[in-house]
Amino acid sequence: MDKPFIGQRTMDNLTARCPECFRVFDLMDEVDAQEFYYGHDCES
Repeated sequence: MDKPFIGQRTMDNLTARCPECFRVFDLMDEVDAQEFYYGHDCES
């Protein structure tokens, strides 16, 4: 398997998880990315 090059998208950096509500965000989806970076409503 080839090593990823700088800037290459891997499965590790396509999603992010909220540490408070554990929701998983797809960072390739514009709405999910905006909610992750700029805030979302979680039940904590």
